[in-house]
Amino acid sequence: MSGESLGEPVDVKRKPRALLEGLGDVIREQVEGLFPFEMHVDASDEMHDDDWDVMVTATEHAIRRSPRLFVVAFGATSVDSLQPWQLGTEPNGTLQGRADAQGLSKARDLSIPAGLPADVERLVRRDLVPGFERGQPRVPWQAKKLIPQHGYVPESDGLFLDAFLYASDGSVLAGRVRRNRSQRIKDERFGECWLLPSWVSQPREWVRAAWGTWHQADPSRIPPPPDWADSSSWYTPAEAEIALRGHAVAEKKQQVIAELEAEANAIDDEFVAARMKAEVGPRRVLTAQGDDLVAAVQQVLEDMGFEVDNMDLVFDEGDRREDLRVRDAEGYEAIAEVRGYKGGAQSNDLLRIGRFAMRYQQEKGCAPSAQWYVVNEFLNDDPGTRPTVALASKPDDVREFGENPGAVISSVTLYRLWQQVMSGLLTKEEARKLLRDCRGQFTF
Repeated sequence: MSGESLGEPVDVKRKPRALLEGLGDVIREQVEGLFPFEMHVDASDEMHDDDWDVMVTATEHAIRRSPRLFVVAFGATSVDSLQPWQLGTEPNGTLQGRADAQGLSKARDLSIPAGLPADVERLVRRDLVPGFERGQPRVPWQAKKLIPQHGYVPESDGLFLDAFLYASDGSVLAGRVRRNRSQRIKDERFGECWLLPSWVSQPREWVRAAWGTWHQADPSRIPPPPDWADSSSWYTPAEAEIALRGHAVAEKKQQVIAELEAEANAIDDEFVAARMKAEVGPRRVLTAQGDDLVAAVQQVLEDMGFEVDNMDLVFDEGDRREDLRVRDAEGYEAIAEVRGYKGGAQSNDLLRIGRFAMRYQQEKGCAPSAQWYVVNEFLNDDPGTRPTVALASKPDDVREFGENPGAVISSVTLYRLWQQVMSGLLTKEEARKLLRDCRGQFTF
């Protein structure tokens, strides 16, 4: 009989034939009955591995069975006989590797790689991510490649580990590897091992997802998982009732998402409109200079209840006066000069306002109620980083100006006052009184 065929096999079991190795009660209860032919074994049991196609294992030790098996490993700590995940990445395909679970990752954030099969991505989002966020240990896998005369050295190029989930430090928290001991890559069948934490809550769904992927990789060896049980025609009454509730919730979820998206889009549009209105309106107090700044200050003061005249519209260009006249009850009328600078405010502006006050007295026969110097300084800077008061380096000039009486008003402080009024935290009367009573540097 030497050299002849062994003959036709008998008692052939339906594929895929599955070894269930070292499974605890929780995983065993969920996985058992999934495959057409199964056998429970311990890690120490000797088997003829070619009689089997797949294995589900929950042993912590290195996976020692045939590297041509398709494996789902829950809680494994090492796996060897790895080949590069993408064939042809090394000359002659001779690169060998191993992977070990090492230490704990301190990285907080997680990331899901693009291109995962839909069912795998769903399990990552619903099982792995919530588990890690609840505090399950983040044990990273370290791949190593075999270098002749040097042994195994770490590698991080993704040659061996196809990740399902990364920590933000780049470590792989779950994934899969390709296995085969032979150096003759083109002549040998490969196995595949999925490396998952021991605490996953849906081991049966992980195994089903792996089975479907394995079928696509090697359809002649791994038949497709049965799908008749997924047909509503064979649901139990309990499954049918749950599925009905699930469909109702899914429809409601889609409806709620659509409504929230529409509401969010409407709010976004409303906010954009409000921002545009602010940019061409009151916020110019913080950004503009020249006529635009004068107009913005006038609007802000009018919002507080003052009556304000733009004097450039009253006097001829050759007879310019102060920028604004600001009136309030009981005959109060202040003159205001409004200036904008990319740098700091200029104390010479105070003398300029003094000259305008003299012209006012010649015109009216009395001095103005107050002189205001409204200045938008460092206008290209973030308002939050600007000085809280203007002319801070000239306190004597500010004090003397206050005796006139006068007020030095930073546009940032004026805008803050306007915000308080428009938000209802200050009344218009309170805000106007603060400005009327100010002598020297305006603060509130």
